[in-house]
Formats: sequence, C-alpha cells, structure tokens
Amino acid sequence: MINRRNFLNRALSVVAATAVTPLAPNWVIRTAAAATTDKTLLCIFLRGGCDGLNCVVPHGDDEYHRQRPSIRIPSPGPGATDAALNLDGYFGLHPALRGLFSLYGQGKVALLPAVHFPNASRSHFENQAALEAAGATDGSGWLNRYLVATGGGNGLRGVALAPSAPDALKGSIQVRTLNNLGTSVLSRYPDEESRLVSTLSTQHQARPAGSEPAVLAQLRESGALALQDLQFLRELGASTYAPGGNAVYPATGLGARLRDAALLIKGGYGLEVATIDFGGWDTHVGQGNGGVSGRQARLLAELDAGLTALMTDLGPAASKVTVLVMTEFGRTLAQNANAGTDHGNASSWFVLGGAVRGGIYSGPAGWPGLAPEQLRDGRDLRHSVEFNNVMAELLLRHLSMPSQLISTVLPGTSTTTLGFI
Repeated sequence: MINRRNFLNRALSVVAATAVTPLAPNWVIRTAAAATTDKTLLCIFLRGGCDGLNCVVPHGDDEYHRQRPSIRIPSPGPGATDAALNLDGYFGLHPALRGLFSLYGQGKVALLPAVHFPNASRSHFENQAALEAAGATDGSGWLNRYLVATGGGNGLRGVALAPSAPDALKGSIQVRTLNNLGTSVLSRYPDEESRLVSTLSTQHQARPAGSEPAVLAQLRESGALALQDLQFLRELGASTYAPGGNAVYPATGLGARLRDAALLIKGGYGLEVATIDFGGWDTHVGQGNGGVSGRQARLLAELDAGLTALMTDLGPAASKVTVLVMTEFGRTLAQNANAGTDHGNASSWFVLGGAVRGGIYSGPAGWPGLAPEQLRDGRDLRHSVEFNNVMAELLLRHLSMPSQLISTVLPGTSTTTLGFI
C-alpha cells in the first residue's frame, strides 16, 4: 500500500531517474505507440558478486576440485550426490538449476562462463558502476542511452521493477519505477483513496511556466505522473492476474517482480527494457556446495524457479523476450577458511529466451582455464568475454538497434557479436 510519504518518495524516485534534463510532458502509459520494437530485454542483476564457478561448473577440471574441497559441486556419475548437471563432459550446471538445465536442453539458454572486463577492481560499488555505465562517463546508464538513441522515453519503454531505478536506467530521460504492481494503492479504503487522489491531483496540477522554481515544477509533474501510474495499475488488475501455463512463481520479491514483468510484457504496453535486482550473493561465509541447504544453492533455486515460471507464463510471447542474468564479478577459485569465496574477477552470465541460440559461449580465445598460471593474480578466473560485447549483441540482434548507434550507447564497443542471438 502507498501512503502519503510513500507517494512523495515515488514521485522523487521518478526525478532521481532523470539525471540530466527535466521530465518530458504528455507522457501516456496506456499505449504501446511509443515503442520502437515489439521485443523486450529483461536484465536481472545478481548483486553481491555471484560465484560463477559453482553455477556453470567446470567439473571436468581437477584444479576446480582441488581448490574447493568442501564447496565443490561433484562431477556427475554413478553414486554422485548433489552433482553437477552435465552439459558437455567438462561443464555442468549447479544442481539447483534444473529448470535452466531443461531450457538449455531445448536450446533456449546461452551460458557465458567467463564474463568481465580489463583492469577491473574487486569492489562491489566500482564494478556495478562500471557495468551499468558501460563505457560512459556522464553518469548515464546503458539502458537509458538505448532509450534516448532509439526514440526517447515516452510510453512504457523502460521500467525498473524495483523501489528505485538502477544506474543502468538513469540518464537524460525518465523511466518508471514500479514496485509490486498488485499492491500499489494509496489506501485500502476506496472512499479514502478517492479523496486522496482528488486532493493530490489538485496539488500536482501544472502551474504557469516560470511561476515557481524549476525543481518544484519538476516534482509537481512527477507527482502527476505517479497518479497516472496509480490509475494505470488499478486498471491493470495485477492482484488478480493468473499466470499462463499454470506457472508458479516463488513467493518472494524476485518472484513477484518476474510475475509483474510477465504481466506487462503480455499486456502489450510497449515494454522494451526492464530491470530487476536480486541481492545476497556475497558468499564470504558458508557458501555451500550442491546441497539444497547451502546459501548459494537456496539463491540459485529461487532464481531457477522464478525464471522457469517466467518462461512458462510467457508462453508464445517468450519468442520476443530475452533475459540477461548478470553479476558484478565472480569469486576466487580457492575457497577461504570460512567455507566461502572472496571477491574475484570473471563470472558466468546467462542469456535465455525464445530467440536465443543455446550453448556455451567462451569467446574467441576460449575458456581461460584454472591452472595457476592461467589465473588472474594467481587466484581468480580471467575473463574471455567482455561484458559490453554481450550487451551489444542484445541491443543489436534482439532489440534491432541500428549498428550506427553502438558508439553512442556503448562507447568503445564494436559491432562484432558472439552469436548467441
């Protein structure tokens, strides 16, 4: 439920997502006319640094097993318990990722086991900022620049399914922040809500140009837009939405946001890019192995259940949706003294959807390897795929962004693709 303070915070969050220029007037959420494509890119950021070596598991490498005596995922085989789900004899998936394993078998999942960038630090803040800025230095995010370059921010082209917009969606145009579509109300009592909406509508009506400070005018407009959001959400019927294919989302924040994403995509509102944050991946202590009680295993099981439900729910619409699952860095090859892993370098990213060419994509140079001399600083997996090339392929080949815009949206990135779309 949204109270008066939450409403003001909602309005401020719209302002916070527009770092450069004022909000565009006459924004209409109800139509898909502003969309430049009928495709959707959903980006899920695993905040905290997900250990990719226990997601896309190099179980065929003896060094992997030696360096992780208690948190390794066993190789598949007779008598093995909580073992990796075998992909090609060398790589496997964590046993908690059975839904993704099934989708991989259907050719709908691309696995990128070693993604990162040169000269990366081991700081959460610095790496997240670098990934979301994707080469820009003006404070804007790559997804906001995509919206700017391809038609602006009118309609529902860009959405953060969160309390506030991540850096990837911040920039010169507004995006919407929609958090839990089924509970967006000012009051549980209809009569009280009607009075509140009437009062707030008066307060947030536009004033003559120049009659008040620009910041106050922007806040007033943001409030008016938030009221439009509220009306849209009430008509959307999210609280009674029935997922397709009898899909069952996990009863978690992630599950609710994935369900909301499906509702918006299937509703045909012109959603092009959306973001979801999923935190908790900083596994310094008690990371666990393939057993269901391990900390990482529980997170992966939630992610797997949510993504499986999303793909089931979307049904035929999945052919026009691609999901990117990313993280700011991987973890050390060797486990630490607390049965966890510390901040590292490259990690595994996932791409899934109806247009994906399934497979394992290690880049032109191939898998970096886990031998001591192959590691970064003698401790971390090196990267073989640069993150901006992943983003470029999604923009160019999924969203059909014109190639001449690549230098604007992803500075310093070529149009060479990896082939997973």
